[in-house]
Amino acid sequence: MNSWNRFLAASVLSLLFCLASGNEVLAQKGKKIPLASCRKEVRQGVTGLIFEVHGNQMPAPGKGAPMRKGVRRIFGVFEASKLSIAEKGKEDCFFRSPGTRLVKSARSEKDGCFALSLPPGRYSFFVKEKGQWYANSFGGEGEICQFEVFPDSVSKLDFRINHGAWY
Repeated sequence: MNSWNRFLAASVLSLLFCLASGNEVLAQKGKKIPLASCRKEVRQGVTGLIFEVHGNQMPAPGKGAPMRKGVRRIFGVFEASKLSIAEKGKEDCFFRSPGTRLVKSARSEKDGCFALSLPPGRYSFFVKEKGQWYANSFGGEGEICQFEVFPDSVSKLDFRINHGAWY
């Protein structure tokens, strides 16, 4: 099976998992964290997949494309943030605080799928990892994992957790 066929098969499986998963609310330290469900139809906001990669990601003959393994994580959507205002954490790409207001926090489904309703605007996306906020995408002017929601549209955001990988 070539890389493209593996990608298509993984995409179909991910979609089926999203459709088969139910809505739920999970508790964390006495607080209820809403599940950002892929089953929920979002007319305006963001949808995507949170997935994790580990180990050697260098291309090699016969290795093929790595499969995306979706993971359940708490994530936060913050007002748009930049490196200049964020409070850095203990490691690269980790933050004690993004430096802007938290708009919504939720948890992805166990296969990493999420869909969240949001008003139009610019946002930064962070995942809770090792007790800190994690983001690994930066713009040319220091923007941290920014995306925009336009009126009556849904933005697509796939988030790769790769602090355990090397390239």
